[in-house]
This record gives sequence, structure tokens and C-alpha cells, in this order.
Amino acid sequence: MLQFHDALTAEWACGYDLACRIVLDRETALDVTQEAMCRALRHERTYDAERPLRPWFLTIVRNVALNELRRPHCTYELFDRAAPGTTLDQVVEREECAAVLRAFDGLRPAHRRALQLKSRGYQYHEIARDLGIPIGTAQAFVHRARLKLRAVAVRDSSQGRASGVSRAGRRGSR
Repeated sequence: MLQFHDALTAEWACGYDLACRIVLDRETALDVTQEAMCRALRHERTYDAERPLRPWFLTIVRNVALNELRRPHCTYELFDRAAPGTTLDQVVEREECAAVLRAFDGLRPAHRRALQLKSRGYQYHEIARDLGIPIGTAQAFVHRARLKLRAVAVRDSSQGRASGVSRAGRRGSR
């Protein structure tokens, strides 16, 4: 039993590396690796000692990481009806905010993290160090995240104009 634990602990770094490559986020990769380690320990009795440990453990890591990517993340729902006294501007603003938040949640984890760090005032070299990537890649991640959010904002604003409702909430007044 102790031998199994020692061998499994020795595979932690390989499991973490694989999780990082799949989920593209260090914090999530730590969670994935820890969950995989717990599952491996839970199923120690099913492990065939005649076979190599690394492929067995990395399969668990891969499955946990893929499950993490498939897991639904938080969503932002709007109420069907506005509260009494709510103006059209407030409803439109809430809908625009929810669309941006949904788009933000739809970003790849590494892009989302890079944009979060940049919006908090981090420099590109700090973002690169935090994510463990080159500076140019950090710049590309922030750029791609901004482009995706901008596309949502442009799409939403063009839909508002197409429906005849201006930002001020007036219908077709020029």
C-alpha cells in the first residue's frame, strides 16, 4: 500500500502537466490533478500491479480534465419580466451586461484568465509568468479575448439598431 502511494505521488508532476495541457489553466489543472489523485487512491484495489502505473494514472487525469471542460459553468439569466418602475434603458443595459458575461464565460480558460489579469493592471510579462507561457502568447490571449468580447458588443448593438430601438430607448426617432 505504501509503495503504491509513493509511486502515485511520483507521477503527480506528469499528471499536472497533462492537466495543464488539457484545461489550459494552472489553478484548474491543480484541482483536476488532485481529483485524479483522490480517484486513483479510491480505486487502488482495482489497479493491476503487473501493469505500469503512469498510463493508468494519466488516463484518470485525462478523464477528469475532459469532464471539467464539459462541466457547465455559471450562466447569467435575465428575468422574464422587469421589476415595476424599471426603465427600458435599465433593461437594455442589463441584457447587454448579461451578454458580455456569457461571452466572457465562453472564452477559453487561459484567454479568460489573461484578460482578467490584464484588466487588474498586470503587465504582459506578469501574465505570462502567471500562466507559464511566453509574453507574445500572453499578448495574443488578451487580444483574442478582447476581440471575442468586442464581437459580442458589436453584434448586440447592431441588433438593437436593427430592431429600431436606439440606445436611448426611443423607437425610430431621428
